[in-house]
Amino acid sequence: GTIINKAAGTHNGKMLFGGRAYYSSIFEPGDHEYDCIDINQELVKHPEIALLKVNIEGAEYDLLSHIIGAGLHKHIKNIQVQFHQIEGVPYGTWYKEIAEKLKETHSITWRYLYCWENWRLKNA
Repeated sequence: GTIINKAAGTHNGKMLFGGRAYYSSIFEPGDHEYDCIDINQELVKHPEIALLKVNIEGAEYDLLSHIIGAGLHKHIKNIQVQFHQIEGVPYGTWYKEIAEKLKETHSITWRYLYCWENWRLKNA
């Protein structure tokens, strides 16, 4: 495969990140600017994806909503995601909205809430 040295996001361009040496987050003040690529333009290149693993320190809500909005989650057999609790935003509501949409096409195979969970495509 090809390595794309950019952050996966909802658009092409640049994003500002904060965080510490062991993680990056758009929800913390920072001065690290990175190139970003719209994940959907990569996902459409593949008719079937075995695994999408997401651990992006709170940006998973926007990213998954973006993927689901385009219907591209229907081509992903397993979605493993670490949902984060973010102070000052309605992360619980965001989680419920994403889970309801995923339930239409995927089944939860295991969940450690706000740690890791796996959604498997139905009939896959």
